[in-house]
Parts: sequence; structure tokens; C-alpha cells
Amino acid sequence: MAGGGYIVWISIFLFRLSRVSANHPARHTAPQTERDFNSVQTKFSLRTALDPEGDSCYLIPGQLESIRRCNFNQTARTFLVIHGWTVTGMFESWIPKLVLALYEREGDSNVIVVDWLTRAHQHYPIAADNTKLVGRDIAYFIEWLEEKLNFPSQKVHMLGYSLGAHVAGFAGSYGLYRVGRITAVANAIKCQHERAIHLFIDSLLNENYPSVAYRCSNQETFEKGVCLSCRKNRCNTLGYDVRRIRSKRSGRMYLKTGADMPFRVYHYQLKMHFFRDINQTETAANFLVSLSGTLNESKGLAVRVPDILPNRTYSFLVHTEVDIGELLMVKLQWESSSSLWSSIVGKVTQPWTMWRFWETSEEVTNDLEIRKMRVKAGETQKRIVFCAKNSASQIRCADTINTTFHPGVSQCPENILISTQTSQSQTNFFLPRNCLAVGILKKLDEQLS
Repeated sequence: MAGGGYIVWISIFLFRLSRVSANHPARHTAPQTERDFNSVQTKFSLRTALDPEGDSCYLIPGQLESIRRCNFNQTARTFLVIHGWTVTGMFESWIPKLVLALYEREGDSNVIVVDWLTRAHQHYPIAADNTKLVGRDIAYFIEWLEEKLNFPSQKVHMLGYSLGAHVAGFAGSYGLYRVGRITAVANAIKCQHERAIHLFIDSLLNENYPSVAYRCSNQETFEKGVCLSCRKNRCNTLGYDVRRIRSKRSGRMYLKTGADMPFRVYHYQLKMHFFRDINQTETAANFLVSLSGTLNESKGLAVRVPDILPNRTYSFLVHTEVDIGELLMVKLQWESSSSLWSSIVGKVTQPWTMWRFWETSEEVTNDLEIRKMRVKAGETQKRIVFCAKNSASQIRCADTINTTFHPGVSQCPENILISTQTSQSQTNFFLPRNCLAVGILKKLDEQLS
């Protein structure tokens, strides 16, 4: 659970093709011969923000009076919303939501719903074949706007969902004039129908809360948290504000999402090194992670620990819908009755009132230690090294400042002992408050100077 909702995995293929720039004119600029638009079966409904569900006015290729009748804005950005395959022969509920979201983000734009319901309401293979015909109709429509109204095709943004994404691709390839942008949205997992298009709607409505996706080879690797890098364009904003990236190859982008809008979550990689004197493997266990920061705290983030081999470093991905601000402290609560967790002892002291973080009354054989914990925040790209100390004399503020505000690995002077005599235990990893305050002041001074 996170923020009262469930976390959903969604794989989304969402990209844009900026096919025209000021330095690259359209392929054909000379007037074309008069085209017969009687073969165009696709309908183009210009919807309004006041009535995002209503099809009250259609732009009809070859009939200029329809431009005036529908109040088409000849200087504004124009969106073509293209639906996919339909079982019912009716528009799906996401269409008016997307129409309204586009008008909220781009108030003076034209939002046109491309209606190819007749061709889409077929057996799937037939509907898939029809995408080429619909793509050609759209290409003719854009040519008509360009040639008869001098409307720049660069201002056209096609948004295709499911089979509509194929339609948009064909329309772009058939057209004599290059459009400004194509966005193709498709779900990769069938059980989350329409999830991808709602992520795009979310990117329109919640501009200040963008979701970030990370390039990764597969989901298993992403779950380890090792893909939270933004170097060399390895991450990107999801949806309407996606950054343009020129690349000769495609790639997979992964992210976690929240249960409801805004869908943004915050990704963290936790790396822990387990140290033990004897070579003994422990069975898998669960633990709960709590993250405390300058703004808030997120509790009870579940992590599954695999079989633990001694003297190994393990990496985990945790995520939360809560913006905690700058990370200050990490808490671990173990939930296991295995021989490992029930055989070691110790306790945690008050973190903000005492310098002594950890006490043990006696030495225990077969101890398991965490030498340090490294945390990386995906959204900020900040790296932090957390250490627990055994006594006040071993704490050095300068080291704390470096590990808090600068990338890289710092040396932790002592190990920390995971311990409890019960089936549950809690370990705190944190930085002293006064050292952190010095670090914040130092950081502010650098910004002012």
C-alpha cells in the first residue's frame, strides 16, 4: 500500500516524432492537382471544451464552409485524437477526458476526434487492415488543410491509441506534408486496459507532477533499482512533456505508478552490504522500509529480501507516492521468524537527542552486519550514504556533509548490527541533525555566492 492505494506496474510505449523543423521544410510545397475527397469515409469531429462528448460539427474535406461553420482556429495548434479497435462500436470513455485535458492545457487549440468507428468495429484482423485506409484519409485531410487554408501541417499533433497508433503512423507516412508530432500510446499488458492513455491525460493535467520513466533492459533488473540513471538520456518525462531524443535504436522505459492521479511516484534504490563471519545462507525474508525527509515521511514500503549470502551487496527498488523532500533517515523493520533474525540482539536509541545510535549488551555469535546503506533518488539523481555509528566519538560532521550533498561513496567508520530477540526488529539509518544543518547552510551559501 502507498498513499491509500495500490501500486500498478505499467509498461507504456509512448513516443513522439518531430518530423518538421524550421530547417527542414515539408517534402512537397508545390500545389497539388485537385483531389476528389468523395472516397474519404473517416469523419473529423471538432469538439469543444464546453461539450467534449458531443459531435456537433464535422470538418469535411473538400467543403470549406465546414471550416467556418465549426469555428476552426486557423492559427492554433491542432490535435487529432485517433481511437483504436472497438467491440461496442461506440467511443470509449477516455476520449472526452482526453479532449477536455487537451483544452485545459492548450486553451486556444483545435481538438478533432477522428471517427473511424465503422471500420474499427470489425473482427480485429479486419480492423487492423483498415488502419491503412484510415491513415490515408487523415493524410488527405491534412493535405486539404495545408493547400486550401495554408494551415501549417507542423501544427498538427496526432495522438493514436491502440490501433489508432498504427493509424497515426500510416497517416504520417502517406502524407505529402510532414506533421509536427505523432504520439503513439499502447498498453503492453492487457489487464490494465486504457491505463496508458490515462497516464498521458495525467501528464496534461498535472504538469507540475511529471512521471519519470527509466531505460532498463527488463523488469527484473528494474525491480532491483539499478536503472535509476538519467545519464546519456536514460530517463525521460512521460507523456505530453516528453523530451525529444534523437536515437538510432529504440529502448524500453520502466516506471512505477500510483493508484490515482497524479500517478507520479518517487523511486529509490537501496543498496545494502550484508557481512558475516561464517559462510551461511539465510532464507528469504520481508522487511518494511520507512523514508523520512525534510517535508514528510513515507512508512511501510514493502521489500522482499531474497536468500542472503554473506559478504554480498543487494540492491532493491522502493517507491512512494509521498514527496518526502530531502531524504534524512531510513528505517528498516524486519518481518521474519527465520533463524537469522531471531538469533541476534540489540536496540535503537533516540536518534535526534543522542549521539549514540546503537548499543549491544554482549557479543553474539553468528551476527549479520550491514556495513553501509547507499540510497539513490531517481527523481533528483542524488546519492546518499547512510551509516550507523556505535559512539559519539566516531562521528565526523564533515564526512556527513559529503555523503549528504555530493555524489560518490564515503567510508563508514563502523558497521551496524541488525538485531532483535523477537520476530520483528527495526534499524535506523540517519544523519545527525546538527551536521545536516551545517550541510544545508553550506549549500545555501554556495548558491548565494
